[in-house]
Amino acid sequence: MRENEEFVMALPNTLKKLRIQKNWTQDYVGNKLNISRTTISKFETGRQVPAIEVLMRYAELFRIEADYLISELTLPGQSMEKKTPYLVKGKDDDFHLLQDLFRKNPKLKKLLLEIDKHPPKEQQRITDFLETFIKGLKKR
Repeated sequence: MRENEEFVMALPNTLKKLRIQKNWTQDYVGNKLNISRTTISKFETGRQVPAIEVLMRYAELFRIEADYLISELTLPGQSMEKKTPYLVKGKDDDFHLLQDLFRKNPKLKKLLLEIDKHPPKEQQRITDFLETFIKGLKKR
């Protein structure tokens, strides 16, 4: 097996291993993450790479650090600054900032993951509320 093949299978194998250790079905994990069973299968076979937000929800579900799953997207021996295109696409320098924010404030991460579970219209209402609230704080 070549190095790239090892990399490609690292995350899928980890996701499948975590699920099996809990004796959970793909349907169960999909329902908990609000993702179809087919998509869970694609994640576990390497046919699709989960977005960072999805990996964060996986981490919350399995009660593990998101960094552990995110690190599976890094080639062996590769520095955290040189992520794969799946993780950081070119200009996305905000990833490290968000990672630091979540590390410093785990409650913020939990709130954002909770917001992500709501339909888009409710997410927009929450975002509008937060923007108004923050503007009010700035006026003080």
